[in-house]
Amino acid sequence: LAAPRVEALLRSLPKDARRGLIPIAATVVSFMDFMGAPSTDISRLADWLNETRGVPSSLIRFDLDAVPAHLTAQLAVVETATGTAPGKEPEFGRELAHGGDLGLLRRRCAASARAELDRRARDAHPQPWGRFELDELGETAAIDVGLGFVQVYPTLARCAHGVEVRFEWTREEAGRRLRQGATHLARRVLERQARDLAAKINSDSHLLLGASPYLHGDALLDMLLQLVFFRACFNDADPPRTRAAFDAAVEKGREQLYPALDDIAASARNWFTEARAVRRLLEDPRARSYAELAEDSHAHLRRLFSVNRIIDISVDWLRQFPRYLKAEERRWQRLFARGSEPPAIGRELKEWCARAQKLEAQVSAEMRWLPQLDEFHAWVEEYRVSLYAQELRTLGPVSAARLSARAAEIDAWITR
Repeated sequence: LAAPRVEALLRSLPKDARRGLIPIAATVVSFMDFMGAPSTDISRLADWLNETRGVPSSLIRFDLDAVPAHLTAQLAVVETATGTAPGKEPEFGRELAHGGDLGLLRRRCAASARAELDRRARDAHPQPWGRFELDELGETAAIDVGLGFVQVYPTLARCAHGVEVRFEWTREEAGRRLRQGATHLARRVLERQARDLAAKINSDSHLLLGASPYLHGDALLDMLLQLVFFRACFNDADPPRTRAAFDAAVEKGREQLYPALDDIAASARNWFTEARAVRRLLEDPRARSYAELAEDSHAHLRRLFSVNRIIDISVDWLRQFPRYLKAEERRWQRLFARGSEPPAIGRELKEWCARAQKLEAQVSAEMRWLPQLDEFHAWVEEYRVSLYAQELRTLGPVSAARLSARAAEIDAWITR
């Protein structure tokens, strides 16, 4: 039913878009020939119409409600019995969800899929780790799901009793989690040193006071210890996946813990000092006339000092924090000097922040993560610098058009 579905999609276009596609049936044949096989890929159809038939993108608006129901595939997500004998048809269990929207089905089944993935990991590796337990933690594993095999990516993750093996859907997701899981495992191996470092952090009143508007208590301590052990043991790079290399890295890191703490504590004190400079400007009586802009700046500071953002973001981006904070300070210094800020700047940044949050929520709805998402957040920060403090320079070319292209990549994954 691919051809009649594509025909229905073409007939649902606005009249001005259809004018150059008549006869519609011949256009369908041309599209199928181009694809080399029956296809109803809407995004490929839209690109083909634009590139080969010259239909403006603004006119390519398919009305899915106009497509007859019998031409819309209905999908069912069901459980299958595990341990099916070779050559035997798998037994199907209860239906988890059904419908015609693949993206909606992924979101509705995300929690069940994650739970099943975790269960398979526990079955394969039932005991939590107190040290690196395997000769090698493989980069891939295959899960038998009855109808075939799904490739997954083993990693390490924190759990109530230490660290456990988990599975992830992609190599990138596994690598991200491994950085935190392996770092926590190094902390357990060097538990006495971790306690000594914690005591030193808790005695640094300058650091604790500077962090207090955003981070305090166990959250601040855990964040700093993760950063310290990651640098000391793994040199801010991907942790090893073999026991021998992991043990060697931890042993070498033992001697680097205090220098790493000194460096990271100094960086953190600098962040909080820069943030304090921004807050002083926000507390200035003149800022009362710009309440909406002040709230934007406060929200910006809260985003930057989110614990998860700090420990998950790449070290290269983390090093840019002082520049981001300095740009926010320059923003307010210029605002007070000039008495106003172009309204379009604030509106545009508000829209980009909202776009980033929406994309993150959509990806999170599938209980997933994309490296492009962290990069998008970082480039929004770079765009702030370009608008408020060009003299501080950006890491690379940045513009609204470039941000749109990056957002489109994430949108394409969401609607895949």
